[in-house]
Amino acid sequence: MLKRLALTLLLIAPSFAWSERFSWDKTLADIGSITVVIHDSAVDGCWTNIKEVKNYAEAKLEIAGAKLFEQDNDLYLAGIGNGFFIQVNARRLDSGYCFGSVQVFIGGAAMFLDVLGFFKYSSINAIAGNSENLNISVLNHVQKAISEWTVK
Repeated sequence: MLKRLALTLLLIAPSFAWSERFSWDKTLADIGSITVVIHDSAVDGCWTNIKEVKNYAEAKLEIAGAKLFEQDNDLYLAGIGNGFFIQVNARRLDSGYCFGSVQVFIGGAAMFLDVLGFFKYSSINAIAGNSENLNISVLNHVQKAISEWTVK
């Protein structure tokens, strides 16, 4: 019974999203170098266009004025610069429907009151579902996350 209710709700509203931006007076150029970081926790073929999403994010970030790292994600992990994070957690339900979450955010290491921590500049969070996969949903949320920085 509970599974049917969940599936009905998914079919009625296949996507739900919310976003936050923590500083409207900064631009992508202001926050320093960015590298695209992928966290893929999707299984059962629910996210298959990972390379396309990374290339799309890098191109859109450059167009929006961001400075991208020339090197790999290791520089971000060493604490240099910021990350454009794309996290997808999804799985295929018994019905064959892919269901999961998409989070896209920009963040990096920051010092505040002599404490080093992680700071998020902006974040897009979504619950998504589709009968095939979440590929289009991920691309759409990457675009939304970057457009937040180009529209004031």
